[in-house]
Amino acid sequence: MQRRNLEAAARTGWPVAAPLIPVLVITLLSAVGSAAQQRTVILMLVNVVLVVGLYIFVGNSGIISFGHVTFMAIGAYVSGLLTIPLITKNAMFPHLPGVIADAQLGTVPGTILPALLAGAVALVISIPIMRLAGLAASIATFALLLIANVVLGQAGTSTFIGLPLDTTLGSSLGWAVVAVVIAAVFQNSRVGLRLKASRDDELAARAAGVSVERERRIAFVISAFVVGIGGALYGHLQGAFSPETFYLQATFLMVVMLVVGGINSLGGAVIGTVAVSIILEGLRRIEEGVNLGVVNIPARPGLREVGLGILLLVILNFRPQGILGAREIAWPLRRRRRMPPASDHSDLGPDPVTGRSAARQEA
Repeated sequence: MQRRNLEAAARTGWPVAAPLIPVLVITLLSAVGSAAQQRTVILMLVNVVLVVGLYIFVGNSGIISFGHVTFMAIGAYVSGLLTIPLITKNAMFPHLPGVIADAQLGTVPGTILPALLAGAVALVISIPIMRLAGLAASIATFALLLIANVVLGQAGTSTFIGLPLDTTLGSSLGWAVVAVVIAAVFQNSRVGLRLKASRDDELAARAAGVSVERERRIAFVISAFVVGIGGALYGHLQGAFSPETFYLQATFLMVVMLVVGGINSLGGAVIGTVAVSIILEGLRRIEEGVNLGVVNIPARPGLREVGLGILLLVILNFRPQGILGAREIAWPLRRRRRMPPASDHSDLGPDPVTGRSAARQEA
């Protein structure tokens, strides 16, 4: 009985643990690598947080969002305002309100508070957007991205600098685990299951009494919270950024990572992020030029963008559902079904056609 309970618990936790295994392996390998390799892996882990946050809404609702980078920007900018040294803050933003001007928080509260603000903004924005559906809702989220870019561009300095470089290998891995756990708990909750039902058949879900707009709003807020965490981590990794950092390129990258892995799969969101990150790193090295002695490949600027476009076209043509599709990574220790023993037909009655017993017919 105890063994069955342990196996049941392992099966329950497997969808969370399985996609994190390659992430953990890559993180451990990079821990003994160079500083450049560690930075690459940290960026991959931050992208895991961002893409899993995007999945919470897109994967469960079926609505493609092009505006989630807005919440990434909120996380980065607000975290910067709460954590940069006071001298730098007063020099860059002399007209801030007193509470914000005098605040200098640590890394953890400086990550959680901006994420909560991103969730609060998403709650307000979701009121008009979640009344829409399908393509109209997607276009509305893209309008949100355009508005946010203009507001950030007009808000003050073009480049935000001075953020403490606090995003480490351990902290980024920890937040990646937190993001995956939040996504797994949500998609298996009552709200998540009702939302997925509306994704598969909205009319049937409404007929069954599901408040589709309400479930979408909840997913939108939780998704924005996780993406806000990713934005704060990104800000403390780079130390400086501009409004253009949170625009079309970041949006395209997040969507490609989700589509490549599988738009309706939590494991796909993680696996797609890891796969695209590895491909991007290879393209970056080729982009800078490769000299192998006999073979000399000159620098090719823009190769990463072209490579991502080609990858997306290949996936959409040959594997439109992504690497994992709508499935999660299966539990590997499946029990084999025992086949029933072969019968000697001794207990069978006479054949209805010949009148003889089945045992005699075989003889």
